[in-house]
Amino acid sequence: AGNAELDSDSDQLTDAREHYLYHSSPTNSDTDGDMLSDYEEVINRNTDPCNSDTGMPVAVISFPTNNFTWVWMP
Repeated sequence: AGNAELDSDSDQLTDAREHYLYHSSPTNSDTDGDMLSDYEEVINRNTDPCNSDTGMPVAVISFPTNNFTWVWMP
């Protein structure tokens, strides 16, 4: 038996869920390295935390005059 609530990478997904359900890394909060946490992908976006093409912006446009950044994500 172990701690069912253990979350080694503090991404709000238990290690057991990451290992057995999502197949993501329980020790890396961003398994696929796309700058979205595994939690963000699984819970908020319904995307695969092991597939990096699900969350990368297609275009980033910066407006230096007003420090505004616009990100378009399909």
